[in-house]
Amino acid sequence: MSLLDVAANFLQAEEVHFEQNEEEHFIRFQFSGDDTSWMVVFQHLPDSQQVIVLSIAPSLVPEANRASVGEFIHRANFGMLVGNLEIDLDSGEVRFRSSVDIDDLTVDQHMIRNLIFGNIATMNIFISPLHKVLHGGLSAVDALQLIDRVGDA
Repeated sequence: MSLLDVAANFLQAEEVHFEQNEEEHFIRFQFSGDDTSWMVVFQHLPDSQQVIVLSIAPSLVPEANRASVGEFIHRANFGMLVGNLEIDLDSGEVRFRSSVDIDDLTVDQHMIRNLIFGNIATMNIFISPLHKVLHGGLSAVDALQLIDRVGDA
């Protein structure tokens, strides 16, 4: 059974509707968090034996707002234990990325669950404050004060 099949079986058991692309080695699905929905991508890189999970924010950051969103991301990432927020300064795409090297590991549905749910839970924590910087005019510092950092990612 391929790694994508293990992930697909897990998502089916969770009743998640997804699209699977065997050729490109990814699964993607829409997730609805507390305040908004976003795309989640689970990708296996067979050549390097790595797995990446991306939660991609639903809107691109306009060029004029990229510096303030970048500050938010840098401040949010400090002390984050698993994964990181990132912004493509050219396109304005923001995403949360978590990954693991699976070389010589047996990957089971528990690992898949932890990767996917951990990624989604972290994005859910940060997406609303991110939007407050992007759309609401809050500073990075003020937006991050909205988050209870105890026990977050």
